[in-house]
Amino acid sequence: MISHHFSRFINRHHQPQHPDFTTLVRRLCDAVDAGSSCLDLSSQSEHPAETWREILACDRDGSAVASPGGSAPLILTEDNRLYLQRYYQHEQHIVRAVNQRIRTTTGDLAPSILQRIEDLFETTEGNDQAHAALRALKHSFTIISGGPGTGKTTTVLKILLLLKESLIFTHPSECLLLAPTGKAADRLRQSILTGMKALKINDPEFPTETSTIHRALGYLQGSIEFKHDAQNPLQAKVVIVDETSMTDLTLMSRLMEALPAETRVILLGDKNQLASVQVGTVLGDLMEVAESPGHSLSECAVTLNRSYRTQGPISAACSAIRDGNADNAWQEIMHSETDVAGALIHHTLPDHPAAALTPFVQQHWLPVLKNNTMTDEEKLQAIDRFRILCPTHNGRYGIKAINTAVDHILSRHGIDTSSTWYPGRSVIVQTNDYALNIFNGDTGLVGQSDDSTYVSFPSNEEPRNISPALLPEVHTAWALTIHRTQGSEYDHILLIIPPCSESPILSRELLYTGLSRAKQSATLWCTEQSFSDTVNSTVQRASGLPQMLRGKAQNHVTNPH
Repeated sequence: MISHHFSRFINRHHQPQHPDFTTLVRRLCDAVDAGSSCLDLSSQSEHPAETWREILACDRDGSAVASPGGSAPLILTEDNRLYLQRYYQHEQHIVRAVNQRIRTTTGDLAPSILQRIEDLFETTEGNDQAHAALRALKHSFTIISGGPGTGKTTTVLKILLLLKESLIFTHPSECLLLAPTGKAADRLRQSILTGMKALKINDPEFPTETSTIHRALGYLQGSIEFKHDAQNPLQAKVVIVDETSMTDLTLMSRLMEALPAETRVILLGDKNQLASVQVGTVLGDLMEVAESPGHSLSECAVTLNRSYRTQGPISAACSAIRDGNADNAWQEIMHSETDVAGALIHHTLPDHPAAALTPFVQQHWLPVLKNNTMTDEEKLQAIDRFRILCPTHNGRYGIKAINTAVDHILSRHGIDTSSTWYPGRSVIVQTNDYALNIFNGDTGLVGQSDDSTYVSFPSNEEPRNISPALLPEVHTAWALTIHRTQGSEYDHILLIIPPCSESPILSRELLYTGLSRAKQSATLWCTEQSFSDTVNSTVQRASGLPQMLRGKAQNHVTNPH
């Protein structure tokens, strides 16, 4: 990864005089590769922090490391956090943007708006969704965190309605609805359209178009820069970001930097889910500060606690996992009835997964693939009601082995899987293709008409059929990594939890994210030991965002407008 190349750069250009200088730089780069934005010197046991500071000053001309505000490749803060320059700058951009907005409020809301909130949410007393709407109307920066089924999208839909009625924006072009991935952006659009029907919103000027953050910023092919930045900002009065937990530090920094100071920002997400696969834990960091007594950010954040899904064993187990209570979560699994809504079904982890997979394939997928009367759209929907979730790509319980096993089962039951593009193959896109309007994470189904083969993807009207030759890279999608399923929901899942020794990335956040994808039932393959070890293992990423935000004096400034 970057550690080897950056260490060589430091050695060549700055010639450190102490061997532990290079050791520390490598550790910083390894930490960044693992998702941290910085390295805490006090966590390095060989020397006290003050000695590490002296070692970092031992380069040829003292130009390798600078204090905040300097232009060296490494930044060392007063509280002993060592950064690569760019990640320090990214955290600073976010801190400035957040501080700028949380100091500004719109003052008291008009009685008519308060009454409208009461009407939309039935009651404001003890209603977290209503509180979220109040805060989004009063503040220029709002965070709404909540687990699956807590109504985040419904809440933000009503907030959009209130903002438009309050003339915060008047035209859909003034409102950006964003998500970190194309799949998440499409889900956001579908949720908004469904919600509009439920609320009977018939306004043709209501915002419904969604976009990835990259696309909104103006991704430039072959460049790390974007069309929109501080010098060429986005023209938006309201920006909503869904699935914020998946948004990495760099992307959030670029977005905040490209927004005018007066733009209202609303972040949606689940603070307990997996963080981005890239650097940073932005949503978790912001919520950590928001939950600190006395900080102004606490006035801008709401956690939605009530689930509107059927309350059952899945919901109870997810709550116990979230709280780190492995024993309670395991008891929910062991005592769950199998014929109730939200059922949990436990099976011991099989030594030979292929044989144990056969009943799932026979129940959920074979009838669909053998049905010649179903349309492509119906098949896409039917296949997507069940997925196999794995922590990793490789190993005997990784998605590569599981997908291969499913293909063999299908073959033994009369489905010809000998060709790459066999009819009925479920696939997932690996990279964005803006020309085709196909995005990383989109799932499709291989079909055949006469002599032509195509891949069918769901769309708002009817499925779109695209030739395999035109598609970016795709993989088989009977089994998906838990990371890939973030933001998705399935009626039924098979969640495979191997021993931690075979999958060191297992964590509480991974398990919570995987299990909370299920709506009706979840089957778990695991041992009690691997389950308990997973719940008790949390993702540890170093970040300076909380400290930076707490280090600022927060004083409200009322905006008379």
